[in-house]
Amino acid sequence: MDGTPPGGRSSSTQDRNAQTEASTTAQLKRDPYEVLGVGRDATVQDIRTAYRKLALQLHPDKAGPERAQEFHEVRTAYAILNDEEKRRAYDKKGFDGLDVEDLVFEVDLSSMGAVNTAMAAMFSKLGAPIKTTLPPEMLDEIGTGGFRTNELQVGQKLHGKVDKQKCAYFSVEITAEQASAGIAVLVSSESKSRFKLLHCEKVGVHDYEVADKVDSEKLRSATAAAMFFVDVKTYMLGGTPPAIEQAKYEAPEDVLFRRLDSMKPRESKKLAAGRHVFAVYGDNWFQKTVFSITVRSLLEEQVLGTLKNIVSIEEDLVAMKASLSSFEESYKRAQKRYIDACERYEIEAARLRELTENREKEYTALRATGSERETGSTSASGGGASIDVKRGEINIRIPGLRFNKIFKDRRGAERSGPD
Repeated sequence: MDGTPPGGRSSSTQDRNAQTEASTTAQLKRDPYEVLGVGRDATVQDIRTAYRKLALQLHPDKAGPERAQEFHEVRTAYAILNDEEKRRAYDKKGFDGLDVEDLVFEVDLSSMGAVNTAMAAMFSKLGAPIKTTLPPEMLDEIGTGGFRTNELQVGQKLHGKVDKQKCAYFSVEITAEQASAGIAVLVSSESKSRFKLLHCEKVGVHDYEVADKVDSEKLRSATAAAMFFVDVKTYMLGGTPPAIEQAKYEAPEDVLFRRLDSMKPRESKKLAAGRHVFAVYGDNWFQKTVFSITVRSLLEEQVLGTLKNIVSIEEDLVAMKASLSSFEESYKRAQKRYIDACERYEIEAARLRELTENREKEYTALRATGSERETGSTSASGGGASIDVKRGEINIRIPGLRFNKIFKDRRGAERSGPD
């Protein structure tokens, strides 16, 4: 099973289907409950069962491209009603209670052609947050229990590979003591493969349903996903937003202020004792997903200590998220005052330059008015006496008596001549 779409459909047909499905659910006018054929009091199980049935019936591989819009409506309705927060918002205010992001459904790779898959892979590589959904075939495989599992012991780590759009299933036996203490299921990929971690819960003799699903998050050294079945609250937080997301920020400082926006609490619940099935779904665009999976019990002292550290750090992050929100307001007020002060500084500096330059021009013009006469050397003599006037100095010579007059020239410099 390699996940290759069934034959008989051209790539161009698949591409047209994917383009049709690429429109947002802002165009959706029908009530999601009506689309899925369930009542407003429908349980999660009712919604998932209805979706699985309709998705298989209307999938473009089976129904053809002419019913692609119906398939799109079904997937969008399921995306709203299968999410507790979105469903609550819709029940309260209808479509007005949903954000645009809530109205964009996840991409079904099984209905995309090679060209659109390559385009999606390229945008994902650039950092675009393209979400994918489990194809109807996988939901049917899980729903009917048509899969084989690998045995996994608590505390054991297994390494594996899985084809794109396929699942690797693992069965683990949980004792009552382990379930009471708490369980953590951890999956990582050092090759940074995309994947989904699934918890498949038994709902019949052979039937299962996807009780929980976690998409892998891109961290510094790997991609990872985790499920915690513990009493304490833990949080999901992805890595640093990619450049394509940061480009949407209003200011560079928003890299700090928006960093914790994606921090959301995980659902806190415990596992019952018994056998549980977890699956790793290959979410790569073209290649196999390489991963490792382990199940840890809080009965292990090291695991318990590490979890306590995680809880402590995440509590600090929650407090910091609130603190950053308050700091952002004061920072932006201070930033505005600083910008206003800088603008005032430039205005005052320009005005000062203008006034001082005008002053200098006027003083220069004042000095240039009136007639100018160059004073040279003048001398007069008579009766043995002489008077010499030269550059600000008067020398009077009378036989038997010398007199020297020192005075300041017009520039204020004191001048004196030789005696």
